[in-house]
Amino acid sequence: MRIVVSGASGFIGGAAARALVAAGHSVAVVVRDPAALARRIGDSAVTVIAADLAAPEAYRPALDAFAPEAALHCAWGGITRATRDDVMAQAPNFTMTLAFLDACAKAGAKTWVGLGSQAEYGIHDCRLDEAATTTPATVYGAIKLATFTATRKAAEKAGLRFAWVRVFHAFGPGDDANFLVPSLIRTLLKGERMAMTAGTQMWDLLHIDDVATALAHVATHPTAQGVFNLGSGCPRSVRRIAEDIRDAIDPALTLGFGEIPLPASGPTHLEADIGRLLASGWHPAVPWEQALRSTIAWHRAQD
Repeated sequence: MRIVVSGASGFIGGAAARALVAAGHSVAVVVRDPAALARRIGDSAVTVIAADLAAPEAYRPALDAFAPEAALHCAWGGITRATRDDVMAQAPNFTMTLAFLDACAKAGAKTWVGLGSQAEYGIHDCRLDEAATTTPATVYGAIKLATFTATRKAAEKAGLRFAWVRVFHAFGPGDDANFLVPSLIRTLLKGERMAMTAGTQMWDLLHIDDVATALAHVATHPTAQGVFNLGSGCPRSVRRIAEDIRDAIDPALTLGFGEIPLPASGPTHLEADIGRLLASGWHPAVPWEQALRSTIAWHRAQD
């Protein structure tokens, strides 16, 4: 199958591109900086379309030549904490995504898969299925939700199979160093103590390899349509996550639980009901302990 992937120089997009190539698909990637692609996909054989998604005229000729059967849209700007409530950082994603969908449809694609986020749901204190109320608490979540609504309608008008995958929390080798898991790993590898909250928050973490196979599954299975929550379905407290990481590195190290307060705003319970995705034929395959070991090993190798 010919599949075009946007955002392949990013954490999730790069992993998804690798998974699709490994499954035997012909993959094209649209990236602004081809040099940044190598660290994400290694020597995976892909067709590189060097262009900015904000300039459709720059990528349309190459996209038409590739003639994708499906599109997996992972590109998104402004995903850091500092920009999640920055309207000017988030708003361009809306028009960029719609333009890419239109270009893919005109190039012959019959399937569109977009990367959503748990941020579309907002703040909840329970397990969330796809019918949960969507009340975003950030500009990022609001623009993601607006993009979902608009692309669903655009895909319907264009006659595309449409799927939207809401990722809860991906982690693994290559993750943003400022997020909890990589930050904690790097601190503990240096033998340092990390100040933390009491750790009562519940988080649903999924290894990046499982995220990638889930996206590849949705992109290539003709019956996979609509919204899918993507997580492990097995939430753990932040305290448990931190202790498991600490124990895998050195059980003698200490953790500063309760040394900083819980954030005044933000989710304290992230738990995905992944029943729809399981019913479609996908299952997570990376055990928690193995996921931690591989991630820690990757960080050790960076020093």
